[in-house]
Amino acid sequence: MKPKIFAKPREIKAAQIEAGLIQQELAEFAGTQSSWLSPIQSGKVSPSLKLAKRICRVLGKDFNDIFFVQYGDSANKEGDIAIILHNTPETLQNRSERTKGAIR
Repeated sequence: MKPKIFAKPREIKAAQIEAGLIQQELAEFAGTQSSWLSPIQSGKVSPSLKLAKRICRVLGKDFNDIFFVQYGDSANKEGDIAIILHNTPETLQNRSERTKGAIR
Protein backbone atom coordinates (compact mmCIF):
# COMPACT_ATOMS: atom_id res chain seq x y z
CA MET A 1 0.00 0.00 0.00
CA LYS A 2 1.28 3.44 -0.93
CA PRO A 3 2.22 5.52 2.13
CA LYS A 4 0.39 8.77 2.79
CA ILE A 5 2.01 11.86 4.25
CA PHE A 6 0.17 13.95 6.82
CA ALA A 7 1.02 17.14 8.66
CA LYS A 8 1.30 17.35 12.41
CA PRO A 9 -1.15 20.28 12.79
CA ARG A 10 0.25 21.88 15.95
CA GLU A 11 3.85 21.49 14.84
CA ILE A 12 3.35 22.88 11.35
CA LYS A 13 1.39 25.87 12.69
CA ALA A 14 4.10 26.57 15.28
CA ALA A 15 6.78 26.36 12.56
CA GLN A 16 4.79 28.76 10.39
CA ILE A 17 4.49 31.26 13.25
CA GLU A 18 8.18 30.83 14.10
CA ALA A 19 9.06 31.57 10.46
CA GLY A 20 6.87 34.69 10.61
CA LEU A 21 4.78 33.64 7.62
CA ILE A 22 1.08 33.94 7.03
CA GLN A 23 -0.60 31.06 5.23
CA GLN A 24 -0.67 32.91 1.91
CA GLU A 25 3.12 33.47 2.04
CA LEU A 26 3.86 29.88 3.04
CA ALA A 27 1.73 28.61 0.17
CA GLU A 28 3.39 30.97 -2.31
CA PHE A 29 6.93 30.10 -1.22
CA ALA A 30 6.10 26.37 -1.26
CA GLY A 31 4.65 26.65 -4.75
CA THR A 32 1.03 25.86 -3.98
CA GLN A 33 -2.23 27.70 -3.37
CA SER A 34 -3.39 28.86 0.05
CA SER A 35 -6.69 27.01 -0.42
CA TRP A 36 -4.75 23.76 -0.89
CA LEU A 37 -2.40 24.40 2.04
CA SER A 38 -5.13 24.70 4.68
CA PRO A 39 -6.38 21.08 4.43
CA ILE A 40 -2.76 19.88 4.36
CA GLN A 41 -1.99 21.81 7.55
CA SER A 42 -5.06 20.41 9.29
CA GLY A 43 -4.11 16.84 8.34
CA LYS A 44 -7.20 16.30 6.18
CA VAL A 45 -5.27 15.99 2.90
CA SER A 46 -2.07 14.14 2.10
CA PRO A 47 0.45 16.26 0.15
CA SER A 48 2.88 14.80 -2.33
CA LEU A 49 6.35 14.07 -1.01
CA LYS A 50 7.67 16.83 -3.27
CA LEU A 51 5.28 19.43 -1.79
CA ALA A 52 5.93 18.24 1.77
CA LYS A 53 9.69 18.66 1.22
CA ARG A 54 9.14 22.18 -0.20
CA ILE A 55 7.07 23.13 2.86
CA CYS A 56 9.85 21.81 5.11
CA ARG A 57 12.45 23.82 3.22
CA VAL A 58 10.39 27.03 3.45
CA LEU A 59 9.83 26.52 7.19
CA GLY A 60 13.42 25.41 7.85
CA LYS A 61 12.29 22.16 9.47
CA ASP A 62 13.15 18.50 9.07
CA PHE A 63 10.44 16.30 7.60
CA ASN A 64 9.77 14.41 10.84
CA ASP A 65 9.33 17.70 12.72
CA ILE A 66 6.11 18.61 10.90
CA PHE A 67 4.96 15.53 8.95
CA PHE A 68 4.43 11.81 9.49
CA VAL A 69 3.81 8.85 7.21
CA GLN A 70 0.80 6.55 7.42
CA TYR A 71 0.47 3.11 5.85
CA GLY A 72 -3.15 2.00 5.73
CA ASP A 73 -4.51 2.28 9.26
CA SER A 74 -1.16 2.46 11.07
CA ALA A 75 0.89 5.62 11.44
CA ASN A 76 4.65 5.67 11.92
CA LYS A 77 5.95 9.00 13.09
CA GLU A 78 9.65 8.14 12.94
CA GLY A 79 11.46 5.39 11.05
CA ASP A 80 9.56 4.69 7.85
CA ILE A 81 10.03 8.13 6.35
CA ALA A 82 13.79 7.54 6.30
CA ILE A 83 13.23 4.81 3.72
CA ILE A 84 11.14 7.12 1.55
CA LEU A 85 13.53 10.07 1.77
CA HIS A 86 16.87 8.27 2.00
CA ASN A 87 16.54 4.78 0.60
CA THR A 88 20.18 3.85 1.02
CA PRO A 89 21.69 0.48 1.97
CA GLU A 90 22.79 1.95 5.32
CA THR A 91 19.29 3.17 6.14
CA LEU A 92 17.80 -0.18 5.26
CA GLN A 93 20.45 -2.01 7.30
CA ASN A 94 19.87 0.19 10.37
CA ARG A 95 16.11 -0.33 10.10
CA SER A 96 16.59 -4.07 9.75
CA GLU A 97 18.77 -4.16 12.88
CA ARG A 98 16.21 -2.14 14.90
CA THR A 99 13.43 -4.45 13.80
CA LYS A 100 15.37 -7.59 14.68
CA GLY A 101 16.08 -6.21 18.15
CA ALA A 102 12.42 -5.44 18.71
CA ILE A 103 11.29 -8.93 17.71
CA ARG A 104 13.65 -10.83 20.02
